[in-house]
Amino acid sequence: MWGCFEATYRVLMQDAVDYLSDTMGFLDNCINFGADFLSTSTDHRRFVLELFDMAMTNRALGAEDRVIACKLAETLLLRLHGQVDEVSLPRLSLCRRPQGPRADGCGLLAGNPSHRRARHDVCAVDERRR
Repeated sequence: MWGCFEATYRVLMQDAVDYLSDTMGFLDNCINFGADFLSTSTDHRRFVLELFDMAMTNRALGAEDRVIACKLAETLLLRLHGQVDEVSLPRLSLCRRPQGPRADGCGLLAGNPSHRRARHDVCAVDERRR
């Protein structure tokens, strides 16, 4: 599984950034079912965090990709409780800061899970108006 994870990471970072949403299930499974391995492998934890950084800062990606990145970060934080806090805390500000040319906050996650869906619905309506 980890050979596939490394290959997926390399491809996403180099050539296929647009396919992050297509690999979400696989990446999520790697974090969930490989938590024991991730707890000992700093390189693989770094790979997940680099994917998060790339998705949150790459202007070619949209709100859906940022939501996926936040879901992966959430899974990593939950599965590796206390093991990634020191590197994750600075990145959490990316979840709250508007990305790209839009400054209305669409696509960004709020702290309350019930607000996530409401924000998504508002953003979808905004997108249809454009």
